[in-house]
Amino acid sequence: MLIKRTLLFKLVLLLAIVATPVAVAFPAKAEVPTVDVSISNTAAPSVSAEQESEPDSIPIAPPLEPAPESEPSAPKTFLFWLLGFLPLALLVLFVRRLTNRSLRATQLPETVSTHPSETESKETAETPAPVEEVSEEQALCQQAIDLLEAGKQEESLKTFDRVTHLKPDLAGAWAAKGYALFRLSRLDEALAAFNRATDLQPNLAEVWATKGNLLVRQNRIEEAIPNFDRALQIRTDLPKVYASKGYALCMMGRFNEALEEFNRATDLEPNLPEVWVSKGTVLTSLNRPQEAIPNFDRAISYKPDLLEAWTSKGYTLIAAGQLQAAIDSFNHATNLKPNLPTVWTTKGNVLMEMERLEEALPNFDRAIELQADLPEAWAARGIALMGLGQCEAALSSFDRAVELRANFPDAWVSRGDALMRLGRSDEARASFAKAVRG
Repeated sequence: MLIKRTLLFKLVLLLAIVATPVAVAFPAKAEVPTVDVSISNTAAPSVSAEQESEPDSIPIAPPLEPAPESEPSAPKTFLFWLLGFLPLALLVLFVRRLTNRSLRATQLPETVSTHPSETESKETAETPAPVEEVSEEQALCQQAIDLLEAGKQEESLKTFDRVTHLKPDLAGAWAAKGYALFRLSRLDEALAAFNRATDLQPNLAEVWATKGNLLVRQNRIEEAIPNFDRALQIRTDLPKVYASKGYALCMMGRFNEALEEFNRATDLEPNLPEVWVSKGTVLTSLNRPQEAIPNFDRAISYKPDLLEAWTSKGYTLIAAGQLQAAIDSFNHATNLKPNLPTVWTTKGNVLMEMERLEEALPNFDRAIELQADLPEAWAARGIALMGLGQCEAALSSFDRAVELRANFPDAWVSRGDALMRLGRSDEARASFAKAVRG
């Protein structure tokens, strides 16, 4: 009877996990997109693959296990580690391109002989190259970048404001200004700056992708998708933009379409372990756990210390009925990061399902040690204790579980069972009634 009730309890939890929608949030720190800072009032030329760079970071679709933000699986607060920007150091390249292109535009003579005379060639060879002068906006751009690298976002933003005032048609400066605004969490203003950049230079794929990621952060998912599409119209060889679009589709519950985007990403660049994790997570959400498992294995082959790969694989192995393999996967996870209370709780639940109650109990204790306000850990601990015949201790655990979460029907039912075993039938019936009322 206990094992059946335990199984029911865990099945309810598992169903809740699988039903949890894939959600996205973002970290406090992001990186800067590469944008051509060109001083030109003419239409922007085509941007080559060398001039543009794709977003350098790959967020991970959240695993299926609910958890606090400190763990790799918190629904609705899970961190996609970066926002699809490139490393800050690459912003220095903006100024170099700005300098080179500006000087070429201003220093070339009106006519250039394609066949200089021997005398001219000799004079040219003997004449040292002139010292290149840097324009005010170029110097300000470099100053703004230095401030940004130093973490002085406010000062950096003021400097970018001066640049855009001096040269309002400088697309790269607007994009960099958008980044500074993003770092200050001024998202609407950041989006406006990115919009200005793409208005001036529409063929900047990485800026369109960044706009999409920013809209995702604002939970404007339907608006984000066309920005990813625009980026991919400009360049079809950006695997991480396909991945970003996949995450957005996950948030909309469009898992089959998301899977297609993840497949495109890994077809272009197989060595993207986080995307393999996301593919596995989506397949699990589609009730295809056997297909999901090899994706986690592929992620681990590229990055053996990727925590999310091990935890997600563990949850999927549970869904596939491979309980011992799930325990092994969770053991890898806790070896990598011991302070994962929900993983310890899940390990304990799996051990209980295998009727290894004495082994399960320390896992619940460890979870509670890490997070004393985790009601699932207290309830599961109570079930293990009751299975070991320790009904008084079990009752204390159930009391703590319902104290933490009053609307916890399974815990109220288990509490009623413990009271019945202790001969306290009136209290047991009251506990069952609370379970029914929810």
